Amino acid sequence: MNNQGEDITKSDWYLEYEKVNEERRKTVKTGDNVIHLSYFGGLIDSEEIREIEETLRQSQLELSSFDKSGLFKNALEDYANVIYVAISTPLISNILTGIVSSIVWDSIKVTVKKVWVKVKNKEYTKLTAGSQEKKKITFGLEIKLDKNTSFNFRLDGDLSEELVEKSLDKAFDYLKEQQLNENYKHSYFMTYNSTNENWNKLDVEEDLRAKMLKRNKKQDE
Repeated sequence: MNNQGEDITKSDWYLEYEKVNEERRKTVKTGDNVIHLSYFGGLIDSEEIREIEETLRQSQLELSSFDKSGLFKNALEDYANVIYVAISTPLISNILTGIVSSIVWDSIKVTVKKVWVKVKNKEYTKLTAGSQEKKKITFGLEIKLDKNTSFNFRLDGDLSEELVEKSLDKAFDYLKEQQLNENYKHSYFMTYNSTNENWNKLDVEEDLRAKMLKRNKKQDE
């Protein structure tokens, strides 16, 4: 088995895969004022990336980005967003506590809405080890309050632009009320209820545990 694994890592396709990854990582940045965009290059082009950079720059924010086209996808994608905007922990802390101007949050909302418009109701090709499959793109906002506490907010394509704006402000209000976890938990998966105008939280670990128990019960019957 080990020899087989070593052969794979030396193969031409794997070396090319790693080469492409390394090149794309050059646009990934870190810092207290960073907004990260994980996207597909076929949906958002370089000119649009520059426009987003300029929007954020006006609020002294910096864009980090990663083009994930052609890469293998997360096995837990039901609880995550295929394309997402993420806010660095120091920045979201400063926003929630009012240390930075509300203009910063407004710039982030403009960025999120711009990406949402580009990707809503679009499809991508999901790559796994042995197959390809057309899937609907999911998009949202990823927030990490600290090393133990994070949230994946899903912004569905069937929402109106007005509801997206409202849901983002509701997310802001929701985050201000949250307590930090004492121990690490997988990111909570958040869905927006447009009727009640609030966010619903799903504990991913509990949901996976419940599904596993249900599956095991069926196998025992």
